[in-house]
Amino acid sequence: MSVANLFPDIWAFVRLVVSVLAASGLAVWIFKTFGEKWLSAKFNERLESYRHAQQKELERLKFNINALMDRTTKLHQYEFDVLPQLWALLNEAFAETQYLISRLQTTPDLDSMGDSQLSEFMASCSLAQWQKIELIKMPQKTSEYQKMMFWHKLHKAQSKYSEFNDYYIKNGIFIQKDMKAKFDEISGMIIEAIGEKEFEERYPQPREGRFAKCDCLWEHGPPKLAAIGEMVQDRLWNARTLDG
Repeated sequence: MSVANLFPDIWAFVRLVVSVLAASGLAVWIFKTFGEKWLSAKFNERLESYRHAQQKELERLKFNINALMDRTTKLHQYEFDVLPQLWALLNEAFAETQYLISRLQTTPDLDSMGDSQLSEFMASCSLAQWQKIELIKMPQKTSEYQKMMFWHKLHKAQSKYSEFNDYYIKNGIFIQKDMKAKFDEISGMIIEAIGEKEFEERYPQPREGRFAKCDCLWEHGPPKLAAIGEMVQDRLWNARTLDG
C-alpha cells in the first residue's frame, strides 16, 4: 500500500509529520525541562540521605570512642592511685616479715643492766605496759624479753600483711595481669614465711626443712620485690604503657 493511498491528501501527510515532529520536540523539551529537575531532585534527595546516614555513623563512632577513652582514662586513674599505695603496703609487710624471720636477732642483756639503765630501757621499748611490769619481776629477764618480743613482732608482721592483703583484695582488679601475678607470688611467700615462723615458735623441734619458707623469702624475696618495683615504676612513668 502506497503513502498516497494512506494519505490521499499530501498536505494531510505533511501535517501529520509536522505534528509528530512537534510532539517529539515538545517531549524532548518537557524531558529536558522537567526531567533534569526531577533527576536532580532525586539525586539531591539521595545525597542528603547518604550524608545524614554518614553523619549518624560518625556521631555513633565519636560517642563510642569518647566512651572508650573515658573508661580507659578512669581505669588508668584508678590504677595509678592504687599502685603507689599497694607498693608502700607491700614494702611495709615485707620489711616487718624480714625482721620477724631474721636469723640475726640482737637482744640487749637485760640481766646485766642496773636498775636505772633497765628503767630507761623499759620506758623506750615497744612492749605493752603490762608486759614491762611483768618483765621487771622476772629473774631471767633477757630470755623472757626475747619471747615477748617475738609475739610482738609476729603481731606487727601479721598486721602489716593484713593491711596489704585487704587493700590488695579490694583493689587488685585495677592491676594488669602480669603485674598482679608478681604481687600474688610475693604475697604467698610472705604469709607462708610468717606461718612457718609462728609454727616453729609454738612447736620447736628439729625437723628437715623447718625454715624452708623463711629461707626462701629471705633469699628470693628481695629480687622479686625489686622486680615488682621496676614494673610499678615503668607503669607509672612510661607513657607508652598507656597503650596497654
